Amino acid sequence: MDYLFWRLPKEPDLRYFSWLLWFIWKNRNGKIYKNQTWDPFDLLWNAQIESVMWAESQTKDSPNTGSSQNVDHLITGDISRCYVDGAWRAQDSCTRQGWVYKAGGSTDTLMGAMSIRKSLSPLHAECEALIWAMECVKTLRISEVVFATDCSQLVKMVSTPTE
Repeated sequence: MDYLFWRLPKEPDLRYFSWLLWFIWKNRNGKIYKNQTWDPFDLLWNAQIESVMWAESQTKDSPNTGSSQNVDHLITGDISRCYVDGAWRAQDSCTRQGWVYKAGGSTDTLMGAMSIRKSLSPLHAECEALIWAMECVKTLRISEVVFATDCSQLVKMVSTPTE
């Protein structure tokens, strides 16, 4: 393994080696748990594509193709953040919500989690989680905080409320 990871020649054809290992592992899990298999050539092709896409995404001048942007690097260390998430699954009878608050310029962290009656949709679950996190932060008398979520639909909905 030492040779495979550290002494690997710096040839362009071998730069996707770790991706190949990843796809082999995913194929193994698919075979064991879902009785699915991939063609070896598809495995190799996917590893190459993922390697190129990852390398392109790591360049600083690559354009952002998504509708939302990661603004963590724009927020200074003195700003408090609250990360919010809602979990919704069709087969479950409840929705799970959680938030993590990190005080700016400090190592203080607060968090909350709860399970409530099932929401109408995943977007409703995310929205309810945001509202609950806002209520909790307000109860803690915290007035300046940046809320963050992984739901691009919620970000769009909150950013452009006229739609």
